[in-house]
Amino acid sequence: MNILFIVIGIILIIYIIKCVIGKTFDMYESIFWIIAAIGIIILALFPKSLDALSFKLGISYSPSLVFLLGIVFLLFINFKQSRILNDEKQKTIELTQELALLKEKVEEIEHNK
Repeated sequence: MNILFIVIGIILIIYIIKCVIGKTFDMYESIFWIIAAIGIIILALFPKSLDALSFKLGISYSPSLVFLLGIVFLLFINFKQSRILNDEKQKTIELTQELALLKEKVEEIEHNK
């Protein structure tokens, strides 16, 4: 079973790198996904490390730690995407306002001719 997770992690890393090279995925965003894939590979190579980490954090059921880390990771990605979406929304508003001002100036120039 661990070999399956190692293969999944490697395929994920290769896919992410291919997307970055093909410019369909941002280099900055890909770093977090590559870290997640490396985490999958490390956990597959050293499954007892999950038990030790769970014990140190006071979590009695080790797979719960995997779910917790996954949820935290996805919440982090969601927050980042929300922030990016908000920035893009603000840029769209500013561009719309600039376009309206430019249209008004063009109409004013055409009217004065």
